[in-house]
Amino acid sequence: MESKEGKGSTFWFTARLNRQSTSRKMEITTLDNISLKGLRILAVDDNATNRRVVAGMLSSQECRHEEVSDAKTALDRLRAAAASGDPFRIAILDMVMPEMDGETLGRMIKDEPALRDTVLVMMTSIGSRGDAGRFEKAGFAVYLTKPVKQSRLFNCLMAAIGRKPSDQTSPNRIITRHTVAEKSKQKTRILLAEDNIINQKVALKVLEKLGYRADVVANGLEALKALEMIPYDMVLMDVQMPEMDGLEVTREIRKREELIAQKKDAGFSDELSALSFQHSARSKHIPIIAMTAHAMERDKEMCLKAGMDDYLTKPIQPSKFGETIARWIKGIAAAGQNRTGDKPSEEAMTKETT
Repeated sequence: MESKEGKGSTFWFTARLNRQSTSRKMEITTLDNISLKGLRILAVDDNATNRRVVAGMLSSQECRHEEVSDAKTALDRLRAAAASGDPFRIAILDMVMPEMDGETLGRMIKDEPALRDTVLVMMTSIGSRGDAGRFEKAGFAVYLTKPVKQSRLFNCLMAAIGRKPSDQTSPNRIITRHTVAEKSKQKTRILLAEDNIINQKVALKVLEKLGYRADVVANGLEALKALEMIPYDMVLMDVQMPEMDGLEVTREIRKREELIAQKKDAGFSDELSALSFQHSARSKHIPIIAMTAHAMERDKEMCLKAGMDDYLTKPIQPSKFGETIARWIKGIAAAGQNRTGDKPSEEAMTKETT
């Protein structure tokens, strides 16, 4: 530490850390900058309806896709594409097909040097315990059970092509719907505004068990300051706090959001830096969930009227807590896919494209 009276103090430290083990499981990169646009994808399924469904999903992502009905045709297409210098990057295989099933086809693809870099995706309607491990050994990067939601398929495909290089001694772990769900939780930025230390510890412990992480502030003024610096996805807001209570903070947040929207619509983007929150660059509306010991109906109405989106009572019930957060995170994702930039609609909160 260096300190001068009337001038201030400077603190610093040195931390010596051990290098990470090379046997660590392969990580998945952030999906924000990954796109399927232009990517060449082959889907193999003997069911014509399933092929049409997959084709519709892939068309929405502007990738170059083809659909075939059997393993032999699939191998012919894959080999021809590789020979032309424009190989298929991904092959989506159905498990149950006549003559040759998807697992056997996948093993054959991985056995051919010209095709082994193809990312294999297994989609099956007869999944059972142990399948993921078996398909992983066969060389599949993704394992999904039907019916597959469009958003889930895209997230898994992008996770597979966006993987970081790993050490050869560390095998790639197969990606499932659970893998992507956990990664999404880890990426979610939550701000907890709570002045009571015990309540802070309880909320953080529950969030940790649910797979989330959060930053903590002790009053409303600190909450506003944090939102100005960091693009949070959600705020868990205590209602009664010193300096500025949760209702006042929420009104101020909504006021700023409205002002930001007006400035953007008017084309005054150069004036936004002094008044905008970090999150406003991605979303005009940040979900705010009230947390209060008051459980009367009028208390809930008061919170919603102030601009809060949802309401949780203390003491925290982990199951209800997790359900509420997950619902609003899903709403954020749905709004992002629709590129509306507005508050997630009730429909978006409960419906995903299938």
